[in-house]
Amino acid sequence: MIACSTLVAGFAVTYALQGTAQIPSSSSVCPRPPAGSVVNNPPEIRNPDASNPANFTVLDPLRTIAIIDTQAQLTAAAISSASASAPELNVDLTEVSGDRFSGLNQENPVQQRTLYFSENDTGTVFYITVLGNQPKVFDPNFKTPDITVEEGTTEDWLVQNRAQEAHVFHIHQIHFLVLESPDPSEIGTLRDTIEIPTWNGDLNTPFPSVKLRMDFRGAQKDTSIAGTFVYHCHILEHEDKGMMAAIEVKS
Repeated sequence: MIACSTLVAGFAVTYALQGTAQIPSSSSVCPRPPAGSVVNNPPEIRNPDASNPANFTVLDPLRTIAIIDTQAQLTAAAISSASASAPELNVDLTEVSGDRFSGLNQENPVQQRTLYFSENDTGTVFYITVLGNQPKVFDPNFKTPDITVEEGTTEDWLVQNRAQEAHVFHIHQIHFLVLESPDPSEIGTLRDTIEIPTWNGDLNTPFPSVKLRMDFRGAQKDTSIAGTFVYHCHILEHEDKGMMAAIEVKS
């Protein structure tokens, strides 16, 4: 039997290898314990009461503290659990939301806009900008929204990623219809969040982008969305470092 050390959940533990494990005599590194191994702690003495040196508790060195499973076993268990708890859904959105999103793909947008994600040279300041405006970090005390639209309309937005890392577009209050995307499976879906892939940094190639039909119809569909709210990158660090802007929907 050979006693070896490893880390389990951040704690140094030992385990026993039965039989003739092949370990080089010059190495102090033990092989990874096999799946199903019982991992045991070394003998320990703890003193729960420092004021009373006589009050010692000896812990059983053979107690089981972990069972090691292979990644395949964990994956199989997760798939089995997900299959049992989340049956496949086949839902018509009009059954859930009534007439809320019907006809969006047939609407004539009143305006087309281009927005883009970008960063400063050191990747420490983040922007989301309407094309034609100067990039700026979000000011929570803003006086003028970055975009103003009329309730009852739709617009088509082209959202580009001009940064060399992925960004995720998210807007509050409304949903949009995905018209164009690098991922074909997203086209035709209704969403409020979508990822735009990383730009490769080559100015001779197009910026990655998605085209979205923004649904500001609101009161037309008996759900008024008039008011001021935000859109931003859904990655928290980017949002907190400036990648957010405001939109006003006028009644």
